[in-house]
Amino acid sequence: MTVTFPDGSEGEAVAGEDGGYEVTSETAQPSGEVSATATDPAGNASEPATADYEAEAQENPILTIAAAADGFVNADELDAGVEAQVLLNTGAQEGDELTITVEGDGGPFVTTHTLTVDDIAAGSITLTLDVDGIEDGEFSATADIAGSVSNVVGFELDTVAPTVGVDDLITNDDSPELTGTVDDPDATITVTVGGVDYEAVNNGDGTWTVADDTLPELSEGDYEVTVTATDQAGNTAIAAGTLTIDTTIDTDGDGETVRITGITEDDGVDDSDFITSDTNLEVFGTVDLDDGNTLSVEFDGTVYTEADAELTVDGEGNWTLDLTAIELAEGTYTVTATVSDEAGNTASDSKEITVQPNIAPQVFVNDGSLLGLVGLETLGLIDFNDQAFIAYDRDGNLESVVLVYDPALALLAEGWNISERLAAELGLQVDIQTNTLLGLVTDSTLTITALDGGTIDNLAINELLASVYLGTELDLLSADLLTEVSITATDSEGLSDTASAVDLIDAALLSVDSVPVIEGTDGDDSLAAPDGDGYRIYGYDGNDTLTGGDGDDLLRGGAGNDTLNGGAGNDLLIWEGVGNNTFDGGDGEDTLLLDGGGFVLDFVDDTSADYVDPNTVNNIEHLHIGGSSANEVTLDETAVIELTDDNNQLYIEGDQGDTVNLAGDWVESGAVEYSGVLNAYDGVTYTQYTLGDATLLVQDGVNVEAA
Repeated sequence: MTVTFPDGSEGEAVAGEDGGYEVTSETAQPSGEVSATATDPAGNASEPATADYEAEAQENPILTIAAAADGFVNADELDAGVEAQVLLNTGAQEGDELTITVEGDGGPFVTTHTLTVDDIAAGSITLTLDVDGIEDGEFSATADIAGSVSNVVGFELDTVAPTVGVDDLITNDDSPELTGTVDDPDATITVTVGGVDYEAVNNGDGTWTVADDTLPELSEGDYEVTVTATDQAGNTAIAAGTLTIDTTIDTDGDGETVRITGITEDDGVDDSDFITSDTNLEVFGTVDLDDGNTLSVEFDGTVYTEADAELTVDGEGNWTLDLTAIELAEGTYTVTATVSDEAGNTASDSKEITVQPNIAPQVFVNDGSLLGLVGLETLGLIDFNDQAFIAYDRDGNLESVVLVYDPALALLAEGWNISERLAAELGLQVDIQTNTLLGLVTDSTLTITALDGGTIDNLAINELLASVYLGTELDLLSADLLTEVSITATDSEGLSDTASAVDLIDAALLSVDSVPVIEGTDGDDSLAAPDGDGYRIYGYDGNDTLTGGDGDDLLRGGAGNDTLNGGAGNDLLIWEGVGNNTFDGGDGEDTLLLDGGGFVLDFVDDTSADYVDPNTVNNIEHLHIGGSSANEVTLDETAVIELTDDNNQLYIEGDQGDTVNLAGDWVESGAVEYSGVLNAYDGVTYTQYTLGDATLLVQDGVNVEAA
């Protein structure tokens, strides 16, 4: 309902169920016509209904100032002109002087008007008050018509708007708390985000708040925040700020955030396993500077930031935590590198650093006690049944292996023999010193060192030792002779271990006929192992085809584009990163082992420079990516299915320096302990992932990331 009063003002109301309604005029009304119009929800309007209104006789005029109805006049109302309505008293006549006086600071302010015939007929008059120069303060107004004085209208003039501000915010909370400032404890605060208004709480202490979770869940991006403060007088102030929703730590989208890449003197089995004998460490890593993040590194409970001298970051994003001032005791320490952005997003990388004293290498003479030693999983995959000597260094700093034959009575016409071609293939060199008397060997010494003068890889030394034999006279190799044969391994710190061949089960293992090594040439070879105990097959140069028998064989292709077929048995196929090779484990529980470091194998993205066609690797149950330093592999469901046999299950072994990138929506399903037939992995635990028909089990400690 819309009601029009005699002075032309309007009021509205909603009719009740009984059709009744009530509208009250905010000002005194003169006599005249009142009309009402009804409008339905569809917008259809009725014809107006009218009625005459007869004002009661007024002894004195009635003064109304609409702008001051709330007790205040604000800046906008003052600028628009403050209007005063005077309802004429009954005795008012044409020619009477109407005077409106505003009393207060700087006053009085007087407005005058001579009544006209039209004024008398209308019964009221509206004037704009003459208040030039008026300033904020308390005021009262009255109207006087020929000595008849009206009621008093009091008001406060307040033309000063509050001061309001909004705090810019960058956050990863998609419905965050919003805050700002306001200097009026009584002002009402309205905050607008995305075109929607929200009422804020004026805390009365100079701040305002929109509570957490008041906003709807916002997508990542920037939002303009507009805040409007309105004081009691109706003065308003507006401020604007920016709300940034940022839920991504990898701002530039390159997949890199922060990594721990190594430590000084990482002298474990490989140079990325974070095992060391160094008690004064430096820890190294990388941080993506393009993300604009801050770095902190926590070591053994102490947090270092870029403000600390111990933590430095160069212009390429390489960081170093210098702990050389701390003497570390033997034990395991956790180091965690964390990047944080302004929005509160974080990414971390953690490693377990093991500090242990250097221990002497170990040598064995056809001794099963090799199995079960920490770090020997790779060697545990080799069939040592036909190998007389084994050497191993837990710290990875083996420097030399020496075999000595020093008989009391010269019987043999030949001393030590070894495959020098295999030594060169494995990055090793040999030196044989044999002395004879009357054509018989009085002593013979075989020394094996690294070709580059450095340390010797555990896998390499044991592959080479399989080619060692003593003379060719099998009938002279007796148990008595074994007491005169020894093996000594020495590490880079001078610690050594020696074993006598007296424990050798069968002296025939020292003969050329017992050497389980099959070697190719510089050309294209087709080499096959006979059935029986495991053999070592080496193709060397050329495009070779290597085929294992029914034993647990080791196959290494060398240079060229080689084909490696494991055959039956639990075979070990070596990935050297040279040539375009194909690998097929065949029957049994077979392993493809990355020999070396820095390999990046991408079995998913065929546009990548690191792409490896998964069709070139088949019937593999284990992918061992440990190598001699950090390696990386990317897999999806299709790749796992191609690489494995019919059960589509792949184990991945490695250490803290290695990374598995999972492409697709893999589901992690908890820890699994190894349950296969390879003793080398007894007790090893894995984290299981599934996707479609593929199952992936990744050894604990290996980094797993989304591709």
